[in-house]
Amino acid sequence: MVEIHKKSSNKFQRLINSNAEKIKKSPYGKENYASSFGNEDYIKSLSVSVTTVMEYYKLDSDTAVSALTDGPNDQNIDLLYFDEELIESDNKGNKFLDVVIIQSKYAKALGATGVFSEADIRLCLDSVSKLQNNRLKYNDDSLLGKKLTELHDIQVRNDYPSLRVQVYFATNGVIADSIKQKDCIKEAEKAGVEILFVDATSFGAVMEPPQYATLKLLSDKCLEKAQTSENISGFVTETSLDNLIDFYQQYNETALLDSNVRYLLLKSKINDGIAETAINNPELFWFCNNGISIVSDSCTVNSTGTDVFNLTLERPSIINGGQTTAILSKLKKEGRLTTDLLARSRVLIRAYVTKDADIASKIAYTTNSQNPINVVNLKSNNKYQKAVADFFDRKGIALITKPGQDLQDYSGSITNENLLQVYAALYKDDPAKAKNSKISVFNKYFDIVFCEKELKEGIDKKLYRSYFVWDFFKNVSNATDPILKHGLYSLIYAMGQLDKNILNANRSDSDTQVSLENCFKKAKPIIDKIVDIKRNELKDRFSYNNLFKSNEIKDLIDIEIEKIRK
Repeated sequence: MVEIHKKSSNKFQRLINSNAEKIKKSPYGKENYASSFGNEDYIKSLSVSVTTVMEYYKLDSDTAVSALTDGPNDQNIDLLYFDEELIESDNKGNKFLDVVIIQSKYAKALGATGVFSEADIRLCLDSVSKLQNNRLKYNDDSLLGKKLTELHDIQVRNDYPSLRVQVYFATNGVIADSIKQKDCIKEAEKAGVEILFVDATSFGAVMEPPQYATLKLLSDKCLEKAQTSENISGFVTETSLDNLIDFYQQYNETALLDSNVRYLLLKSKINDGIAETAINNPELFWFCNNGISIVSDSCTVNSTGTDVFNLTLERPSIINGGQTTAILSKLKKEGRLTTDLLARSRVLIRAYVTKDADIASKIAYTTNSQNPINVVNLKSNNKYQKAVADFFDRKGIALITKPGQDLQDYSGSITNENLLQVYAALYKDDPAKAKNSKISVFNKYFDIVFCEKELKEGIDKKLYRSYFVWDFFKNVSNATDPILKHGLYSLIYAMGQLDKNILNANRSDSDTQVSLENCFKKAKPIIDKIVDIKRNELKDRFSYNNLFKSNEIKDLIDIEIEKIRK
């Protein structure tokens, strides 16, 4: 059975819906598709093509929409994109032009199968083969014909560069593996065509740090420190804020911050201070800011023959100062920072070179202090926690590990702190600790849970089961019921003891849902009874908080469950 990547498919569907409206509003869409605006499924099929090229090539909507060729005589090519400015030459003088072709299908039911037939694939690739060999016949008045005429003119102007063709078969449904193995696909790949499949199992350009990125410096003077015994070296230099922002905006903003312990925090007094200094006292910025720390696999400083020097970094990541950089970029986009202000400001740059991920994480852990950071944020880059978060992504659930995460394409979410609380109650028989303090649970269990041994033994599935239990209680909670408010983790512990099937992380969600519903009906009266007993015993001294935080609560639950079993 094919597993839909729920976060990716949610994002895909959201963008399809949004871009369908952009097609209707665009001049190109109005001119060529107005008669079909009432056919929502057709417009969304067009939007699948538009969404795909926007996502993977970072195009604006007008450019993407104007690449549509779907219509009469389209030769099974729904979108054709190329850009004369992107013609490349190799060291032998050979020229290449990238051509992107998309054939798309819209599925009414997200994740539906059977959307592409073998004929769909074969006919499209036949057209691609003819295009490569200048044998594709077309109607000059069709949308495809107009695009091919434009492509031909570009080839003539540029001495006929070779075409490097990428073909996307895109759908919000699921493309069967059997379709992907057809002979026509293998033949096209042998002919140099790159074929990609985009569907509900995987959508979205991977946000990888750039392989190489260049930060402009104002000088080649650096204070260098090498520490070969620890497999790390580094140096300190400076640049202008303008150069820093250009670097950040040019090289994939989100990916550059991936190793930072948090994404952009919009509400912070520190942010106000960053903005105030940059706008009102640009000359003081160097003195009032801790600077930017960047880790990379390698780096070199090269002269450009001018007053500017290039710091070339391999796989860079901003590990400290990401908040500063993101705020400055936001201010520039808003027009609050002028080019003059940015050019007058300087910022300290610390460049670390290491291929050791643990050392990089340690630097990130120990250097972040400008905005107050708690231990939870500092653990956000743990690689085993990231692996669990990736597993949650496939389920469409966000595991929140750092402030500022984007949650819009998820079906649900839970913080790593809350997740460990549920895990402690469900799998570690520790309801009192789970109730006592989020941070104490985090400190006790984080390194135990997020490690190589546990990951190999399926901790990702146990943690997802813990989330599933958490989500169950979100749907049954009653704000006026003090037991549901104060005794959540005791209820979770009791339910896990009443039915061990709940702990079976390989059991289906639907079967587990039935167990949870049945066990809740049994566990709630047990907790009610314990509360009544302790209230009668302690009278005015009784407190829900004290009861559920006491180590006694586990023993009391065990006693009541044992009575039921007898």
